[in-house]
Amino acid sequence: MNIFTRGLLLCALASPAAIQAQDNSRIEILKQGIRDIALQNLGNRDNLKETRAMLNPLVDELSGYHTPLSAEQDLPSLEGAWKEIYSDDVEPEPPGFRTDRDSTYQVITRNGYFYNLANLKGVITVLGVLRGQYKPAGDFLNIEFTRVAIRPNALSDKENLADLAQSIETGKAFTVVPPGNNRAPRGPVGAQGNIRNIYIDSDFRVATGSNIADGVQDLYVLDKVTTPVRYAE
Repeated sequence: MNIFTRGLLLCALASPAAIQAQDNSRIEILKQGIRDIALQNLGNRDNLKETRAMLNPLVDELSGYHTPLSAEQDLPSLEGAWKEIYSDDVEPEPPGFRTDRDSTYQVITRNGYFYNLANLKGVITVLGVLRGQYKPAGDFLNIEFTRVAIRPNALSDKENLADLAQSIETGKAFTVVPPGNNRAPRGPVGAQGNIRNIYIDSDFRVATGSNIADGVQDLYVLDKVTTPVRYAE
C-alpha cells in the first residue's frame, strides 16, 4: 500500500468526531494567530497595510470554517459588546483629539441600532459616541450613522457597555453634540455602508465593511467583552 492510498484510507476511517476535533484545534490556532498579530500592532496606525497583509492569509483560512448564515440569523451572536483590536478603517479624528485604540468598542443590539464607543484623548479624555442603525440584507448589515455625541467623562473599567449604550439611547446618560456640521461627507452623520461577518463565535469575530462613498473593504478584528478591558501595557 503506497502512502497516497494509506492516506485516503485513513481519511475514510476518520470519525466525524475526530475531524471536528481537528477542525476545532485549527480554528483556535488561527484565532490565536490573528489575535497575536492584531495585539502586537494595537494602536499602530503607521503600518496598517503591512498588518493587513499578515492577517489576510489567516483570515482567509478561518473564513472556511464559518458556516455562512444570513446577517439576520447572525444577530443573536452579534448582540452585545465587542472590543476592536484591529481595523484598517482610516476615519478622521475629531479636532483636538486622538482615538484611544485600546478603548474602542462596538455595542450591537437586536433592535436595529448599535453604538461605536471610544475614549478620545485631548487636553481631557472624553467618550466619543457614534450611533448607527442597520437593516439585514442577505449576508450584509446595511448601516447608516445617525448621531454623533460626546460624553464628558471617559469609560470606566467597570461600566457595563451594553447598559451604557442603552442609557445613551434612552437619554439617561448625559451626552452633548459637538459643534460644527457633523453630516457626511465631512462628518459621520448620514454616512452609509455595510458590514459582513467573515467568522463569528461566542468570543471572537472577524468582519469586513465598507463605506458606500469609497467602497474599500476594511477589516475588523474584535473580541467579545462585557466591560472595558485594556490590552496595552
